[in-house]
Amino acid sequence: MSEAAAGQPDMDVQAILDNMTDAFFRTDRDGRLLMASRSVENLLGWPREAVLGQNVRALYVDAADRQTFLDLVDAHGGRLSGHDLQFRRRDGSTVWVSASARRLGEDDGGGLEGVLHD
Repeated sequence: MSEAAAGQPDMDVQAILDNMTDAFFRTDRDGRLLMASRSVENLLGWPREAVLGQNVRALYVDAADRQTFLDLVDAHGGRLSGHDLQFRRRDGSTVWVSASARRLGEDDGGGLEGVLHD
């Protein structure tokens, strides 16, 4: 299985992701963060390496909002754009983001991938 197929981007794709101003993310079906662009550091104050492997539910101000977001993605046919969410930054402050995401197929782990814009 190639690195890209295993959830890891190739070097060209990683360079594109790392130069985005919005934060790209990919989670597995359980909510563990598999991929994130470097811009997550500016958005949330955490080094990317510190959040990879963590459950994204812990980043929400209200952990119940994670399930609400998943339910909305599924209710909209597996894609949702421009949904407002509130996350907790490393310093304890909060940030509102506009989230756009799509559901990944079972062959890709059934999680989500998308973009957060502050």
